[in-house]
Amino acid sequence: MEESHSWLDMANLTHETQVMEFNFCLCEEQEQFPYEDCPRERWTIADVKDAFEYVKDTVEVNVYFRPKEEDVEFQRLSIQSIGMGELGENAIDIFVERSIDLDRE
Repeated sequence: MEESHSWLDMANLTHETQVMEFNFCLCEEQEQFPYEDCPRERWTIADVKDAFEYVKDTVEVNVYFRPKEEDVEFQRLSIQSIGMGELGENAIDIFVERSIDLDRE
């Protein structure tokens, strides 16, 4: 007999639980990202605009490196520059380095 899932079960899925339960997630094609924790190989300006839509212009931007190991803490990075990428108007490059605050620890 097939296992059935309730609407609540489906609404509570994450990328991790989707893959564990169904061995597949729509983000594998890198066109749809149904869950916040879906890994992305690329981001578009539309993705960034969507993420910033409800944020005030004066809010500080923080960038973190997220290690694959769950027991390792995020590492804060410092944005050094943002500019047009090697592909000209088809890309934006963001250059980062370890945060100065981390170097003191």
